[in-house]
Amino acid sequence: MKTEILIPQLGLMESATVVEWLRAPGERVAKGDPLVVVETDKANAEIEAPADGVVEISVPAGADPVPVETVLGYVTDSDELA
Repeated sequence: MKTEILIPQLGLMESATVVEWLRAPGERVAKGDPLVVVETDKANAEIEAPADGVVEISVPAGADPVPVETVLGYVTDSDELA
């Protein structure tokens, strides 16, 4: 199962920029682990892993700002990788 990593709605923001991925593609994470830092016009925020599994990245750090609710990547259940 793939779980989406989304930019959550933080206040009245419309978009955010990925500042830094704290985990590399293919790296294992546990639900709640710090995963990615995004920057809005007001502050930086850490997004946590939404599930246990392996990280897949769709939006690289430094890319143009993306709208709220954009899928930044996925956490894939390790059973799917076997």
